[in-house]
Amino acid sequence: MTLYRKLSLWFLGFALLAAAIGAAWLLQARTVQRQLNRFANTTTPTLVALGQVKSAALDLVTRVLDDTPLELATFQEFQTRHDEWMNVYAGTATSLEEEQLVKDIETAGTVLYARVRGLTGQPPLPAGSAEAARQLTPLLRAKQQFVHQVDRALSAEVTALKQEREAVNRSVTQVVQLSLAAVAALGLLAVGCGLLIARTIALPVVRLARDAAVVGSGRLDHRTAVRGRDEIGELAEAFNRMTENLERTTVLKRYVDNIISSMVDALVVAHPDGIIQLVNRAALQLLGYAEGELLGQPIAVLFEGQAPVPSLLPAWWDHVRTGGAVTNEERAYRTKTGQAIPVLFSSSAMRDEEGQVQGLVCVALDITRLKEAERALKAAYEDLKKAQQQLVQSEKLAALGRFSAGVAHEVKNPLGVILGGVEFLRLKFPEQDDDLKMTLGAIEESVIRADTIVRDLLKFARPSALQREALKAQELVEGTLSLMTHSGSLKNVTVVRQFTPEAPAVLADRNQVQQVLLNLMMNALDAMNKTGQLTVSTSPVIEIDRVPMCLIKVTDTGEGIAQENLAKLFEPFFTTKRDKKGTGLGLSVSKTIVESHGGRLTIESEQGKGTTVIVALPAQTGGRAG
Repeated sequence: MTLYRKLSLWFLGFALLAAAIGAAWLLQARTVQRQLNRFANTTTPTLVALGQVKSAALDLVTRVLDDTPLELATFQEFQTRHDEWMNVYAGTATSLEEEQLVKDIETAGTVLYARVRGLTGQPPLPAGSAEAARQLTPLLRAKQQFVHQVDRALSAEVTALKQEREAVNRSVTQVVQLSLAAVAALGLLAVGCGLLIARTIALPVVRLARDAAVVGSGRLDHRTAVRGRDEIGELAEAFNRMTENLERTTVLKRYVDNIISSMVDALVVAHPDGIIQLVNRAALQLLGYAEGELLGQPIAVLFEGQAPVPSLLPAWWDHVRTGGAVTNEERAYRTKTGQAIPVLFSSSAMRDEEGQVQGLVCVALDITRLKEAERALKAAYEDLKKAQQQLVQSEKLAALGRFSAGVAHEVKNPLGVILGGVEFLRLKFPEQDDDLKMTLGAIEESVIRADTIVRDLLKFARPSALQREALKAQELVEGTLSLMTHSGSLKNVTVVRQFTPEAPAVLADRNQVQQVLLNLMMNALDAMNKTGQLTVSTSPVIEIDRVPMCLIKVTDTGEGIAQENLAKLFEPFFTTKRDKKGTGLGLSVSKTIVESHGGRLTIESEQGKGTTVIVALPAQTGGRAG
């Protein structure tokens, strides 16, 4: 039975006096109800909001003073908490005085959080140091000013609470007084009505006022014990629901926010139409966005190669939205700067109790390091294959060298006998006809060519010991050109010298290096058919694998070398000379000589554009050649 009906039954039998007393009492009761509603809807949220604003600021300052570096993310969480409760408090301001208090708190809060923001990310200051005092004094002043403003507001609210409580008590007292008047006028019926009012209205209201004060102090887990089936009971139930919802919302929101911000995987939640609604800290760090930049953007902005337009959704979007899922698929996210990041991507639909899709949850794991390890493994495998091939080739060359040394000694003796036989026949038959002369000449030429091959084989198998000395690179080149000039080899060739004055001395065996240069220049002449331009140049000191080197380049204007033959040039017995005059050992021997000096021999060529051979020899350091 409602309170209104109870009172109506009590005063129904009375005449005008009873009706007047009842009307007055009813009006006063409604005033009490309005006061209680205002208390529940305004005063309590205001006290809770001010308590949370003050608590957030004090907790944040405590973090700064604990000698622990304050992270930017932690600072932003506290500032977000401050802003949320300030919005609640500002929403309850109805008077000019309350609005001014809101402005004062916001001004003091801006100064305080600016001070804390200036210390964010800095290392802890030594306790008691002058620097600590210099940096923390403005912070403590800002804290004191902020707490002062909040306490002013709390004091105002407590004063208002007391006034409201006094007003409620006054209203109750008036009701009781009315009841006493009714008792005086109506006797026992009025006394019974007064007792009813005291029991059903006054006591529950006082209890509710006390309970509201407890909740206002910050104890959100407190519940009122007032019960009933009338309006006071409904008010008590509403009070309990309000505090319960307030506690659940505050605790649950903090708990969920903590879970999301603590995830190491990138989390993105999007609306079913593809608009991003939530992004966790890991996703922002992975993609390089600031907080809030991705909210409201189309989901396609996350993926490499996707145009960032809302109408363009990934192909898997409808599949997930209609009940499917994406699990650990390899995809590529696109950062704010456009860089592609490989990820393991998963997605599923988030549904309400009725099965309607509320959004799509997307989780991605950065696999950049995994991909780098995979590429490194492939590269290592390729390097291993190349090393294996080089090892096999080295073993072949070593075997060839051992074989060549043995064969050379066995062949040179018969060649000497044959050459001696040719000389014997010439002496035996001084009067030789043309056929005999041609035959003996051919035999002699063939024996000499075979002997040359045998000597090259011996040099390839067992290069002679080096007799190193400091020699000018230009001197080595000029000595080789002089040999070729005296032999008439350069008669139809233009020689261009490009010597660098800063060319250093090289540590080399004069005879062996000149043998290499002579072989390279003869190869150049053969490539130009004895006519053309031969360019010889030297270089200043350059570092190759941290070793100071001097380069000697031999360049011709010949027909060049086909690309498929470049890799074979240093193989024994390989030659590109069409007349078959070459033995195929010259470059192999030259490479062996240069490498025995600690240098390198490389060839650059393009068919139809000539060839350049580069001899890199160790340069002398700490002195000059004489």
